Amino acid sequence: MAEFDPVSYSKANKVAAQLADVVSQLAQTENELTSTVTIKSERIKPMVTFIDDDTRSSVWTRLRPIFEDKNVPCSVAAITGRIGNDTFLTWEQLEYLQNELGWEVLGHAVSNVRLGEIDDYETLNYEIVTGCLNVLKDRGFNVDGFVHPGGSSHYASREVTKKHYKYAFAGLGINGDNLLDTMQIKRIALGSFTDANPTINGNSEQNTLAYYQACVDWAVDNNAWLVFMTHIQAQDVSQDTILSQVIDYIQSLDVDIVTPRDGYKVHGNRFFAGDVETGTYTIVDKKNNFINSGGLRLIKLKENEKDPDDIITTYEENSITVMRSTSDKLPQRGILITYYMYNRPFRDSLTANWQELWTGYGKRKYFRSVETDSRGNVWGEWEEYITTANISEHTSGGGNQFQKVRLTVPEIVVPAGDFAFVDVDLAGVKPTNTLIINGVPTWGFTPGVFANCFVTVKDKVRIVVHNMDTQPRTISEREWLFSYTIVS
Repeated sequence: MAEFDPVSYSKANKVAAQLADVVSQLAQTENELTSTVTIKSERIKPMVTFIDDDTRSSVWTRLRPIFEDKNVPCSVAAITGRIGNDTFLTWEQLEYLQNELGWEVLGHAVSNVRLGEIDDYETLNYEIVTGCLNVLKDRGFNVDGFVHPGGSSHYASREVTKKHYKYAFAGLGINGDNLLDTMQIKRIALGSFTDANPTINGNSEQNTLAYYQACVDWAVDNNAWLVFMTHIQAQDVSQDTILSQVIDYIQSLDVDIVTPRDGYKVHGNRFFAGDVETGTYTIVDKKNNFINSGGLRLIKLKENEKDPDDIITTYEENSITVMRSTSDKLPQRGILITYYMYNRPFRDSLTANWQELWTGYGKRKYFRSVETDSRGNVWGEWEEYITTANISEHTSGGGNQFQKVRLTVPEIVVPAGDFAFVDVDLAGVKPTNTLIINGVPTWGFTPGVFANCFVTVKDKVRIVVHNMDTQPRTISEREWLFSYTIVS
């Protein structure tokens, strides 16, 4: 036997401790990443999920037989502080639902308290993590998701949830009509608490088979993920029959009924960071669209995927869509960029939306906007922008007008490292026929501040002032000198 060496033994223990620390850090890093990042490649298709809240004993006596008979999974949101009490599931029943029937178990807090009304992080951490998630995992449950009790959440509760769960559910609605909030995935109430359900495909009936079928039809038509919420103990027994009929209808359409975990694998965001409700977030959605704060989507379509005559409402709201087009309906072949900014804070009508056509590596650029007439919202005529590349074509024969004008521009306050803009009136200018050659204040600029000017809409010049300094700057009200040309 080798002689015991206390020095080597101490070094080995130190190395082992360091290695254990590295493994612990890697595990923590993985936990943080898996709560915000998903990378999936499954084909997007319609899916339906059922989640019952509260783990009442009627899940075992009423809900389980329905789903077991149809050979499809349901899922349950567990109130850990009540499991085993009268009128609630036992731990053994909950284990059977997961291990034998393939149901998913989600967290639902310890005491079913409304988390959005709690500001204390220690209490939130107990309700969401130590008293709920950790308890479920210690008993062998595979938990990825959480259901906010009563649909109540706020920034603090979502922050705690996001650190420990991959996805969470809150609020009523249907998924697929806009961005998916990973921490507040919507559900349709079935059988009880249905008053706040939205109108779907023109149907706003309550607790009817026709309404739930309309929801399924919408999901099929839009390749969407439909999630139903039940509270089996709160719904009339007659609703159990409707629930069974809804499952039959879904199966008749050959639509998969899946757990939340499997639904999120297909329809969940590829990347999710920030908080949607507070308006600071970055998302890469299931279609690999990039969505920033405010819901603006950047979308790239395949060449000629859409017809140039397609009206603006056939595009996704709050989007900038880029597509190469070779259609002879356009002035030239090129890159068609469609701006659908409807419902954005600075746009209040469909006519505020427009298209640009970039051709010949940007040497020619065309513009058209949405116009409203007796036919509804339709595209106006294409007009060519006047640029330095083509101005000579438009000014030949004396048709141009070179002008200078002094205009009073109101005060402009520019934050540090940012920009600000104002619009001033200038009669006769249009985006399609005016080139602003220069625009400067008569008193000059503070070092680090510069401006550019252009025409945004008819009879308006926009002045954008950029501040590259580390301090905010104020350009007081003063006269500006503009040099511009209008092409007739």
